[in-house]
Amino acid sequence: MKFIDFICQPDNLKKLDQFHCTCFFSENFPLLAFSLWLKDFENKIKQRVERVDLQYSSLNDLKPSLESTFLGQTKFYWLGNFSTLTAVEKKSWKMYLESYSGPNKLMFFAESKDDFIFKNCLRIEVENGIKQAQYEQLSVLLDPRRPSDLFINKLFLQIDSISLDQAMLFLYYQKLLGNRLDDFFEMIAPKILIAEKSLFKLSQAFFGKEGRIFFDLWQKCKDDYSEMFWVAYWSDQIFRATCYVRLSRKKEMLEAKRIGYKLPFLFLQKDWKEFNSKELTNAHDFLYDLDFGLKNGVSEIGLELFYIKFLTGKFA
Repeated sequence: MKFIDFICQPDNLKKLDQFHCTCFFSENFPLLAFSLWLKDFENKIKQRVERVDLQYSSLNDLKPSLESTFLGQTKFYWLGNFSTLTAVEKKSWKMYLESYSGPNKLMFFAESKDDFIFKNCLRIEVENGIKQAQYEQLSVLLDPRRPSDLFINKLFLQIDSISLDQAMLFLYYQKLLGNRLDDFFEMIAPKILIAEKSLFKLSQAFFGKEGRIFFDLWQKCKDDYSEMFWVAYWSDQIFRATCYVRLSRKKEMLEAKRIGYKLPFLFLQKDWKEFNSKELTNAHDFLYDLDFGLKNGVSEIGLELFYIKFLTGKFA
């Protein structure tokens, strides 16, 4: 089953009840798309999905929760991206999930189509490139009353396909703008379409701790996205960097290469040697607190403080 078909057809959600595990798989993990989908999924099932950070929780730590319920109510657990695990950790999870029989429902992501193939696991392939027909499906899902043909046609005149994360950003603007499109497609759309290249340069200066270059780039792109996007983006980058450093020091280079595909080349080549897990974990914890503050409207700390602390080595 394909991811877009799965989320666009409400009856497909019932398939989750037929399996104890659900594996979403693709070559790349679309962080933004899954963050948004999980919120939508929670609204549909009227229940909170328990999110688990496998960087801080081992399988043995989680077993008591995964194997029990409160008053018999089944919970959904989101275990995140399994591609960040070491080979040993992944093998342990694979053995556990193969024999898992409830009482809860476990969902996770894998970056290999050959992983986690077993009887009690529903497998859903996440599309890498979103073409116009698939985007139209997502558009109807977002706003069934008023799909904007003008917006969609104008977008796909410029490009043949976009990433799933880019599609989610365009869908947000589509709903917001209505038919006021000229300025958007002249000024904002090109930035989204070339965002990966811009973000790559920004990330390279960030991990290289090149403060002047970083802040020059930051001033040019900081207003292109919300604070929530930037927190999610840097959380993903630092999480991947943490895993890459840990795996590289253990000489598990195949797994390190897989988790590091979104990280800048210079970090993968040499800059990773300048970091330790403590520094990266402290930076990730800071972002977690910032995210909590933003969601609750009480944050007095900002991204600029995070950047200054990271670039000057204050998290070490």
